Amino acid sequence: MLSGQYGPMSIRASAVLSFSIATFYSILDSIGDYHACARVCRVPPPPAHGANRGILIEGICTTLSGFVGCGHATSTYGGVIGAIGVSKVRSA
Repeated sequence: MLSGQYGPMSIRASAVLSFSIATFYSILDSIGDYHACARVCRVPPPPAHGANRGILIEGICTTLSGFVGCGHATSTYGGVIGAIGVSKVRSA
């Protein structure tokens, strides 16, 4: 796909605001997932630097996927935490 293939490129404030809100929501969701997974696994919650590292890695992987055109972001999934709670299968 060529840059500008469908017309001139532009940036709209509404799009930037929408993506910023979605990014902030994803960060909050990931922090909640980290703590929920720790609770289900009966381990101490992650320290702040651990959660920050997880969010950094999610951001890097999401940026890389955007550059190569994968079209999806990297994030945590609450459904997997539910599966851990039901199956009691986890790694320590």
